[in-house]
Amino acid sequence: MALTDNEHFAEIDVEIGPSGYATFSYGYALDFTGIEGLKAYVAKGNKSELTYEAVGKVPGGTGLLLAGNEGTYKVPVILSANAIAGNLLVGTVVRYSTTLAEGDYLLQNDPTDGIGFYQGEGKTLGAGKAYLHINDASGVKSFALPEDNATSISDLKDFKDPNDLIYTLAGQRVLKPARGLYIVGGKKVAIK
Repeated sequence: MALTDNEHFAEIDVEIGPSGYATFSYGYALDFTGIEGLKAYVAKGNKSELTYEAVGKVPGGTGLLLAGNEGTYKVPVILSANAIAGNLLVGTVVRYSTTLAEGDYLLQNDPTDGIGFYQGEGKTLGAGKAYLHINDASGVKSFALPEDNATSISDLKDFKDPNDLIYTLAGQRVLKPARGLYIVGGKKVAIK
């Protein structure tokens, strides 16, 4: 009996760390549809307007940004998926590490500006990850992450430590935040 395109033949483990984000790439097609607590994104646009598009089924080798709660998720491996045009995330599916060049941005947690894609020229990225490649991105320090994925929801009064600094998603410090998404203690938080 042959498998159809909608059936999976294996599952792989995908891990999300405490930041709530990870980059990812795999040599075979995957199906992120309906996985509770995990979203997969591709990046589209240019240096002045970058957007993240949620995706379900992705072909092998697709560079992805994953967002979700910390933990390990089972992702089905499928026979095939349609190509995704315009994705600026480049997957590193080869067995060896990749050295990043000018215009390549690496997912990092900057102590001042928080988690985002930061210039990665000269840095090394291992297999199974992805990096953001933007042509002619001179002068751009970083790119923010998708705003619709709060990893925790809390009211401001719930912050116990007065030393927790509050930043906008663009990395600007805020003393009295209004409603919206912020970075507090290194985690994305929605303030109601």
